[in-house]
Amino acid sequence: MHGIGNIVMILPAIRALRRKFPDARIDLLTLSSNKGIASAITELNSAIYLDERTIATFLASLIAKLPSLRAAGYDTAVDFEQFMEAVRMMGFYWLLLNKQPGGAD
Repeated sequence: MHGIGNIVMILPAIRALRRKFPDARIDLLTLSSNKGIASAITELNSAIYLDERTIATFLASLIAKLPSLRAAGYDTAVDFEQFMEAVRMMGFYWLLLNKQPGGAD
C-alpha cells in the first residue's frame, strides 16, 4: 500500500475543509491501493483512483482521468502529495490542452 500514511495524516485537513465548507464538493485523487481507507472517509463526496501497478498503468490511468477531472469544474485543488506533484502535472497538461494558437490564452 502506497500513501496510506499520507491519507491518515491529511484526515484532519479533510475534516477541517468539510467543517469550513459544508456544501463544497470534496473529492480525493489517490492510488487504487488506498481504496479501503479512502472509501471510509465520510467527509469526501468521492474518491478517484489511479492504477499504480506500474509506471505505465499509473500514467495511463492519470491521462485517462484528466478529461473527467477537468470536466468536473473544480475551482481549487490541494496537493498533499510531496513526491509526485500530481496537481502540478495535471495543471501543466490542462495548459497544454487550452493553449490558443498565436500565444493567446
